[in-house]
Amino acid sequence: MRKLIFFAIMVASSLTMFAQSLEDVQEKVNKEKYAEAQEKIDKLLLDPKGQKNPNAWYYKGIIYYNLALDSTRIKKDYRTEEFKAIRNITKWTQKM
Repeated sequence: MRKLIFFAIMVASSLTMFAQSLEDVQEKVNKEKYAEAQEKIDKLLLDPKGQKNPNAWYYKGIIYYNLALDSTRIKKDYRTEEFKAIRNITKWTQKM
């Protein structure tokens, strides 16, 4: 019985941790802290669960779009990454 309760608590805590990290990304985007949001979204998308979340890809597109617009940053392939994120969103919405 203890193992079952422990397992249920672990599953519940892992689900809330995943949701919390996406909420952290949303919070950083709302505060327009795109560099910090970039770090968090990249970590989130390394996880296989995160890769299946279309909202995570949506926020990645928003973050990289805004990073590409920032004239103070060194231009990397922000536009390419943004395009890949949007392409992943369309892939996931077609499966639904």
